[in-house]
This record gives sequence, C-alpha cells and structure tokens, in this order.
Amino acid sequence: MRASQASAPRIVDLFDREIGEGIFAPEDVLDSSIALAAFDQGALVGAAIAEICTGRTVVDIFPDNQRWIAELLPFKPREKVGELQMLAVEPGARSRGIGRALLKARIDRLEAQGVKRLIAFAWTSEQGGCHAGPLLEEAGLRPLVTVERFYEAETLENGVGCPVCGHDGCRCAAVIYIR
Repeated sequence: MRASQASAPRIVDLFDREIGEGIFAPEDVLDSSIALAAFDQGALVGAAIAEICTGRTVVDIFPDNQRWIAELLPFKPREKVGELQMLAVEPGARSRGIGRALLKARIDRLEAQGVKRLIAFAWTSEQGGCHAGPLLEEAGLRPLVTVERFYEAETLENGVGCPVCGHDGCRCAAVIYIR
C-alpha cells in the first residue's frame, strides 16, 4: 500500500530503528517517488521507498571521494534509473516474505513508470553478510562493487549513528547492485 500522511511518521520510526536515526523525516517519505507500507492487523510491519532518477543524476548520490564508482555504472545519461532506497521490516515480522513483497512492489511500480535500470545499495555489517543481497539477486540485480565504509562520511556529516555496527560514523561496507 502507498504510504500515507498517517503512516509516514511510523515509517520514519521504523527506518530510525532499523537503518539509522535521522536519515528520513516524514516529508521525505511522502516526497519519494515511491513510498510503500506493509501492515498486519493495522500494525506497520515493513516499509520501502524508491526514487526515479536518470543516469546523469545517479552520479550525485556519491560523495566526491566516491565519484569513481559512477564511472563503473553502465547507465546512459538520460536513461530512467530506479534507485531502490530504504527497505525495513520489523524484527518480529521477518521471514514472512514482507521484504520480498515490498521489493517486488517497488520494482513493479518503477517499471510501470518506464524504469528499466535499477541501482541499490546494500549494507554489509562488520559481522559479515549482506542481508539484502539474496533478495536483490533474486530480483535480477547483480553486485557491481563493494565499497568499504561507504556510509561513513554521510553518517558523520548528518550525526547519524549506525544501528548495525554501532559507530557514530558507520563503518559498514555497501555492495552496489545494478540491473
């Protein structure tokens, strides 16, 4: 279901707890190209957002010290690219297919708007593993590159702590997936 004015604060709370506090505000969720919420008996159990950009604007995602990554991307400058941004599922609701359903719904909606190419950034924690990797690969995305400490500069700049590694500046790597 499309996120609403009423669900946006609950989505932000979920993202704060599962992805990092302060990354999104309710208006950011509502301004996203695609914002989805999953409910079970009225309780929010998952949420996901995505943006539509172009091959040219996807470069702006990367800070200056990571612009080299943009050179690896096979996107044409005017090509529509769907950026699969946040996806979070409540811990007690995991392993029920909610994340898979939210991922599929985002991709379906992006494709309905003419998007053929996708990019996603998946955390890998210091403890190892890329939790979203198998889902992204199942959806046809492939890993392009792993970037150590990918989120560190952004999290330090925004004063966001990492709920995964626990550091003030996130030390987790990211695997960049494309399709």
